[in-house]
Amino acid sequence: MLVLDPTKAWLPLWGLLLTTIWVQGAPVDGLVTSPQCDNLNDAIQNIEQVQAYLQGMLFGGLPLSASDAHDMVSQIFEALEKPVAEVKALRDTTCQLQLFRRTHLVERQDSTPVCKIIDQVHDELVQVDGMADKLAALPGGDLLDTPGIKEQLANAEANLKTAQRLFRDAGSCPGE
Repeated sequence: MLVLDPTKAWLPLWGLLLTTIWVQGAPVDGLVTSPQCDNLNDAIQNIEQVQAYLQGMLFGGLPLSASDAHDMVSQIFEALEKPVAEVKALRDTTCQLQLFRRTHLVERQDSTPVCKIIDQVHDELVQVDGMADKLAALPGGDLLDTPGIKEQLANAEANLKTAQRLFRDAGSCPGE
């Protein structure tokens, strides 16, 4: 019978085996799974759902004939480009997988506090929410699904605030 002594020559192999098992359990997409990251992903999905709906109205035909409605939908769509890009960048820089340190959150490269970025994005979404109110107030605006747009925006705002609270609790918002 072969007896393996882990203190001898087999030790490097044991380490390799354990590392292989541990790394295989890591997320495939390279992102850390944490409540903060989940909330950022949910916020991205909420914003992208609004964008998809607006894009459908722009290219699939608006139920309104007024050109000012088309202009407002275009403005809302364009206004969402920056927030969704910022949330994606925040997710990509704070939720990246680090080998052997999966749960450690990476600091932003530009050293802008995570919570400040979330505040900026939240403010941008509040402005977009106001634009959705203006769209609904246009003649015939009740034909649009502005309650659905507003609901998705509210969900995105709530997901961002939850992520911000979790980042703050984890100590990722220094100076606050």
